[in-house]
Amino acid sequence: MAETGKSLRHMLLGTLESITVTRAELDGPDGISLDAELLEAAGFLEHEKVELLDVTNGSRLSAPVRGAARGSGEMAASGAVAQLVRPGDVVTLSAFGWMKEKQAKKHAPLVVRVDAQNRPSRPATPVPEKPAKKKKTRAAD
Repeated sequence: MAETGKSLRHMLLGTLESITVTRAELDGPDGISLDAELLEAAGFLEHEKVELLDVTNGSRLSAPVRGAARGSGEMAASGAVAQLVRPGDVVTLSAFGWMKEKQAKKHAPLVVRVDAQNRPSRPATPVPEKPAKKKKTRAAD
């Protein structure tokens, strides 16, 4: 596929893996409340659309995310989202964004693994890039 310079790609910007849902309430605004520390670690913005993948039951959905108390470990679902996830479910949250193909080829998303208390278990790290191919060198004659 030839690059025209105008191609846009929908790329993973950041993801939080292995988060445990702490609350699910039908009342309240539709969406996800997430510990502000985790929100920042993955590079999510307040009110950004994120994809939720429920590892426990296989549900997938999109919802806005908003910050909860820093250090609380909260991952709460409310409104319609609470119909598909339950407290104790393990989920992954991911945000995607559009970027030019040239930028997309160099892009590395933030990946944050979360421990059992919903705390980042290691600093956010970009996904490692593929190693560069080694160039063949000619032996000296």
